[in-house]
Amino acid sequence: MLFQVLCTSKADWDVSLHTEMQVRWEQLMKDLVLLSELKIPRCCFLICSHPVSISLHGLSDASEHAYVAVLYLSSTYLDGQVEVNLLCSKTRVAPTKKQTIPRLELLGALILARFVHSVVPSLPQLNSVHLWVDSMVVLHCIRNRRAWKQYVQNRVEEIKGLTNGEDWNFCPGELNPADLPSRGVSAKEIVHNSIWWHGSNIIAEKNVSQPMLPDVDVSCEVEAELTKSQRISTQALFIMNKEHKVMRLDNLIDCTRYSTLDTLLRVTACVLLFVARLKRCRSLRSDDEPLIDTGDIKRAEAAWIISVQQSCFNHEIWYLLNNKGACPILVHQFNLFIDDRQLMRYQGRINNSPELSFGSKKPSLLPTRHPFVTLLIRERYWILRGRQATKAIVRACVICRRLECKPYGSCPVADLPPERVSEDPPFSHTGLDFAGPLYINLNGQPQKVYICLFTCAATRAVHLELVRDLGVESFLLCFRRFAGRRGLPATLISDNAKKFRSSSKEVSKVAQSSEVQRYLTNNHTSWKFIVEKALCWGGFWERLIQSVKRSLRKVLDRSTLNFDQLNILLVEVEGVVNSRPLTYVEDDISGTSYVLSPSHLIYGRKITSPPNDSHFEVISTNDTDEKG
Repeated sequence: MLFQVLCTSKADWDVSLHTEMQVRWEQLMKDLVLLSELKIPRCCFLICSHPVSISLHGLSDASEHAYVAVLYLSSTYLDGQVEVNLLCSKTRVAPTKKQTIPRLELLGALILARFVHSVVPSLPQLNSVHLWVDSMVVLHCIRNRRAWKQYVQNRVEEIKGLTNGEDWNFCPGELNPADLPSRGVSAKEIVHNSIWWHGSNIIAEKNVSQPMLPDVDVSCEVEAELTKSQRISTQALFIMNKEHKVMRLDNLIDCTRYSTLDTLLRVTACVLLFVARLKRCRSLRSDDEPLIDTGDIKRAEAAWIISVQQSCFNHEIWYLLNNKGACPILVHQFNLFIDDRQLMRYQGRINNSPELSFGSKKPSLLPTRHPFVTLLIRERYWILRGRQATKAIVRACVICRRLECKPYGSCPVADLPPERVSEDPPFSHTGLDFAGPLYINLNGQPQKVYICLFTCAATRAVHLELVRDLGVESFLLCFRRFAGRRGLPATLISDNAKKFRSSSKEVSKVAQSSEVQRYLTNNHTSWKFIVEKALCWGGFWERLIQSVKRSLRKVLDRSTLNFDQLNILLVEVEGVVNSRPLTYVEDDISGTSYVLSPSHLIYGRKITSPPNDSHFEVISTNDTDEKG
């Protein structure tokens, strides 16, 4: 309490105490000397006999300075003797924010409930528990179910969850030992105070009974803690305008509460379905779960885009609807227009493209900084200064900042080896390396597994295989899986690991079919090893090892999967890594925003998007090729 007084008075650390505080400090030092002579017995029972019944008594009290909880252990013996001893106590300083005495008494009852909840499991021989308070208001709040104010309701619910409401009784203030520390007592008085060390008469009774409740009217104090009836308010979902109907979802749903776009769209779709049912006057039942389909998600997404455009491009939309006043610079720069769905779109110079969808040729315009844009980066929309928005999101991501490492200075750039610049089919020249170990859950026990990475030297595509160990047999099995799915390579490049040296002699045994044998005859598979301990020579696969590990760390964190689950996750990581951009992402308003990735060079499209999606783009050097 002395420290709290000094803090509330805003006294500096290097300022001497004034007279009153100095006197209190000196008295505190004297009391601490007296406490050094205090001796507390470690046993709460009589050594010469065994108790027949044991009960726990908890008492709480509060004043404007502090609130207290204290526990006593009462044991009864065969000869009728009752032994009561102090078990433990806890004192807390009252909050600096001014509180009423009944609320402070409620705080005392709360720490008493927490105290009892933590002590009772350590005393399995207990026969009964009795809890005492000297506040009729607190006792009324605990024993009754009414609509209390939020401050009182939260604490009463916690008390009822930790203790039994029938265990709470009333104790007069003069018989409450917790009254001593709550109002303050000197060390000289507390050392020789039998009520503090052995409790009052209300605890020492053989048959604990409820004392006579005082004839005190506490209805005014109880009514002050009840909630007042409030009118139910409903927030409008639609805001009507004379010229335009606008759905302002950003005023209804806080999109900053959601971490993923899918969750936000599903919540919005549920809200729109609810509104549609209200318009149709359908009866809503609690077991009537809404079924959300793809159309609902698309409508929710369109509603959010309209809402974001209305909040950020209000002047541009007003000009496009009314065609009055000065033309905004964005309307002139991007040739903006509003379609039949009330979406403001950007009109570029690729309208004659037969392969692109309407949303790709004329994407919707979105602002740079908006919580919804943070969840939606470069899908089928044109975002102003999209690269800057993406960089800002990555910089603000805690996981990305924690896992990203500062790169070392690069070595002088040398010419790429012939395998890196060849025009051979993908995976003709392949680099490989192992990564790990990772841990899987095998029958409740952790087991090590490893990742074998195959990467094309020209297209920079990767192929990942999960192996159970680093043995030769496991490597040959994963190589056979790779050769069967990607084709037999002409050149393998790896470091000087012993497992590779022992396996290179048996590469010719991988294929069994006549076609593969003819391929081995015409294109001899050779295995090259880099200079020993020259890790920089294997940089084109070590860089991809880093990309794979970074993706796994962000997804797995500290989770442990089984072999099949980790294998599936590894295939998904392979698809993501193969969809990474190989070229610079241009922010050119006159062209498309698609970039070249390894999956384009292998499959002709981005494999993380469906073929009929607006991301689809045909990569071909033959003008006669058509989309299949």
